[in-house]
Amino acid sequence: MRTYFYIAGAIVFLYSLISYTHILKHPPVWPDEAIYAEMAQHLIASNSLKTNLWGETIPHMTTQAMFYPPLLIYLVAGVQLLFGVSIEAQRMLAVIFGLVIVLVLLPLKYKSSSARIGLYSLLPSLLFITNVQALRISRFTRPEVFVIAIGLLALICVHRALNSSSRHSTRLLFLAGLAAGAACIVHQMGSIYVVSIATSLLILRSRIRPVQAFSILGGFLSATGLWLYNIVIHWDIFSTSYQTWICWENTNHSMVFN
Repeated sequence: MRTYFYIAGAIVFLYSLISYTHILKHPPVWPDEAIYAEMAQHLIASNSLKTNLWGETIPHMTTQAMFYPPLLIYLVAGVQLLFGVSIEAQRMLAVIFGLVIVLVLLPLKYKSSSARIGLYSLLPSLLFITNVQALRISRFTRPEVFVIAIGLLALICVHRALNSSSRHSTRLLFLAGLAAGAACIVHQMGSIYVVSIATSLLILRSRIRPVQAFSILGGFLSATGLWLYNIVIHWDIFSTSYQTWICWENTNHSMVFN
């Protein structure tokens, strides 16, 4: 038991040390980080999501950056309000979410009677902190690390809901829906977690009551409802911007998308 917690503590310490010592070295400052920082400044100054960095290369970006899911920009704006405009502070936000991944992968409620099984359960977090690419995405302000961290929290809520009492499971499923929705409004790739949860619930539908299904849907809409409503009422702006962005992404025409 003691060995298990020593190793778990060492994993957390190593992740923190590696992240701190390489915070600006690998990867170098990324163009997307400048975009998020500038959009966060506009959000603070005028309460609107927009950027002037591209001019009208992508239509409407100087007035309404509709196709950007907003949560990451709000998080960066919060960092700027607390610490000013700083790439170090902005990247520390990503490091914190990376730490969430490490902690989620650590089974903190260790109850195995076998020391060997207990140590094997540390492998996911150990593999994460020894994977160069995983550490790389956890050190810069792009959506991947945020989506993974929030999505894993959603999956944990579902897992615990399916193994708890009816009253607690309803609350946990609401939190799962809320987290899955939050992952979606960090980046569209968060929809992977929505599909995963929906598939799991369909497979186990005999164990899910209607109130629990509505609970998870309510959590999801609580997170995404305002953004989805804004898209619907400004559909022309959203579709034009999104289609142009997809064309740029597919052709790699701009270094911003490389």
